[in-house]
Amino acid sequence: MKFLFCVVMLMLFQNAISQKKIFHANDKFVRINVSGLLDPIETNISGGMEYRLKDNLSVSLDAGYIFYSRYYQLKNGNSSGFLLRPAIRYYTDYYKKFYVEAELNFKTVTTKLTDWLGKDCVNNVRTYEEFTTFKIRKNIIGLNFKSAYLINLSKNNKLWLEPYFGLGIKQRMEFILNEPASCYRFGTIFNRQNIVTNTKEIQASFPLGLRLLIKI
Repeated sequence: MKFLFCVVMLMLFQNAISQKKIFHANDKFVRINVSGLLDPIETNISGGMEYRLKDNLSVSLDAGYIFYSRYYQLKNGNSSGFLLRPAIRYYTDYYKKFYVEAELNFKTVTTKLTDWLGKDCVNNVRTYEEFTTFKIRKNIIGLNFKSAYLINLSKNNKLWLEPYFGLGIKQRMEFILNEPASCYRFGTIFNRQNIVTNTKEIQASFPLGLRLLIKI
């Protein structure tokens, strides 16, 4: 019985290693970030390219347009922005489907608002207020480490699904454009009061999403 078990396991192992590798150096992929369209906080459309330098090493670049930000939704703000994410990834398994990746994250979002704006602020205390139209800009620079396993969706190995997750760190900068001595207090979707001046924060990030890849 033990002998039969060993024979079966050996056959399965030989069958596994006899399969051809699907990915090779110089392979190219077009990819679409499906989760960007489903993002309830900052909805965006983004996509990019991946190029395999070797069968286990690739570089990629994603770019996208942000057309909605829920962060200022209580004030009916009109938001837009863009994102840019270059990355390098290493595939660790035999079939080159599982990877670990280092990704740079650049994002900027500008929101146009018409509301009461604090003027001549000292320590976030307003001297007076003016009802006016102004813009708030949020810039993010970060570094993410991500991982995923590619799932084949087609018989010809052209269509792939990439569910990814990771951990990172980012610097968030938020300020009122062309209003250096102004401050703005508002309620957010999280039901707390925020004050926007020239602020910088270091925050953790938890990238999670889903990409669709097309091998070309």
